[in-house]
Amino acid sequence: MEKNINFIVENNESNLRLDVFVNKREGLISRTRVKHLILKEKLKLNDIIVNSPSKKICAGDKIELQIPEPKEASLKPYDF
Repeated sequence: MEKNINFIVENNESNLRLDVFVNKREGLISRTRVKHLILKEKLKLNDIIVNSPSKKICAGDKIELQIPEPKEASLKPYDF
């Protein structure tokens, strides 16, 4: 199931990197996973798609993160 997460940046969180901020707020998502989601254009900053994990944020910024449904593993046993 796809999940959408919305954040509003607080005063004490400004000047953080996007990937660090999302990881700090949503601890279950690793910073690397956040980075990949940003590079796949799944994050909007103030309703604009951002593709740079190192973008700095400001107080009052609105962040929307779309987490797609995980793909099913396609591992199959090898026939010796």
